[in-house]
Amino acid sequence: MKFLSEGIPHDSRALERLHLEACAAASLNHPNICTIYESGRAGDQFFIAMEYLEGTTLKHRITQKPLDIETMVSLGIQIIDGLTAAHGQGVIHRDIKPANIFVTEQGHVKISQRKISERLVKHGLPRRA
Repeated sequence: MKFLSEGIPHDSRALERLHLEACAAASLNHPNICTIYESGRAGDQFFIAMEYLEGTTLKHRITQKPLDIETMVSLGIQIIDGLTAAHGQGVIHRDIKPANIFVTEQGHVKISQRKISERLVKHGLPRRA
């Protein structure tokens, strides 16, 4: 679950960003993108419910030890596949980095939905800089 920080729920811009992120992410269905199940409000807290994953971030993995070539190629292809699917739906991640890429215990990539908040104008949502 992702929650907006305390104090932010009354900020209309933060709420709009959360809503756009949830809408953009929920429209995606791909094995290399973390699934969004629901977004909404519980009391005064706004949330996004995401797929539960076991593993670690790519950032954590690459700081432990260097990755072998086969692993790097496999992870790279999975990242490209996920981003290609997102871009094909008009969704731009805006913050791809090892901390936003999750690697499951089976070695499957899941691109984190954090920061997916931009839909292209052709899909009817406002474009952000």
